[in-house]
Amino acid sequence: MMRIVALGDSIARGVGDLGSGGDVPAWSGRLAHRLGSAQHSIRARAGARIDDVIHHQLNDPVSQTADIALLSAGGNDLLQRDFRLENFAEGLSAVLTRIRASTATTVMLTLPDYSEAWPLPRRVKAGLRRRIADVNGVLQASAADDVLLIDQAGE
Repeated sequence: MMRIVALGDSIARGVGDLGSGGDVPAWSGRLAHRLGSAQHSIRARAGARIDDVIHHQLNDPVSQTADIALLSAGGNDLLQRDFRLENFAEGLSAVLTRIRASTATTVMLTLPDYSEAWPLPRRVKAGLRRRIADVNGVLQASAADDVLLIDQAGE
């Protein structure tokens, strides 16, 4: 039986996911259901940043034995005042290295442009869009041949 684990932030957890119709939890649950997996574990947490994935979520035994790791990360990192793209890129590299070592297949999401979700000043929205684009660039560059990347930015 295939084991699927959702890692990362609220997007991986399913917060704001209106597509499930209430019968299956989040996009990760729908994928698990379609693949016929009864072993679906959500380790993702609302508010999680890349360091949370490294130090907490990946240390969970379920995460270490998954066949498929579903990952959404970067959205909370880029909202921090002290956000540094280089630190996020290093953290993402560490996460992907550990997932690859576990032999799980990785499915990773880019970030949607959620800058319009809040009433923000134009300059703040522009800065947020720039950070989202930068994080998506890191996600896209990190998705080698062994990572399936689902591009939400194009929606």
